[in-house]
Amino acid sequence: RYIAIAASFALLLILNNITSNKPKNERIFTEYHQSSEKISGIQIRNAKFNSLNDFENGVSLYNSGNYAESYNKFHQTAQENKNFVQAIYYSGLALFEAGEFNKSVQIFLQILNNFDVYHFESEWYLSLAFIKLNQMQNAVPYLKDIASQKNSRQKAAKEIINKISE
Repeated sequence: RYIAIAASFALLLILNNITSNKPKNERIFTEYHQSSEKISGIQIRNAKFNSLNDFENGVSLYNSGNYAESYNKFHQTAQENKNFVQAIYYSGLALFEAGEFNKSVQIFLQILNNFDVYHFESEWYLSLAFIKLNQMQNAVPYLKDIASQKNSRQKAAKEIINKISE
């Protein structure tokens, strides 16, 4: 019995050592981004019919984990409908989930600069992308904005700011 307890304790020490050897940005990113969010409850207005098909296909591809292909569908929809912010946002999210963090940063910045919707969502994923890219100082202003207002990510943003400054 004591051997099992000792083995469990040793395993915990080893696992802790492995995770603590990860760079700080990787630890934070992994803690706050475990898996992709599913896209649901989409309402579409003022888009061309072909675009709706591409958009809906993009949603299905995204939800099944095919992020690169879903990006293509969302991007195509956004090209045909320049103000279809959902398609723009989801193209950035698809790139983010595909590990294309630099490209996703550009899209999230485009949303923040040109639209009033998807503000906190774009700031959140922009922050995580900057953290993943080990550009923590670039993440902080967006995290501070999220932390300063009541929203679903407020607490997490405050926690990340504290971890970055440790």
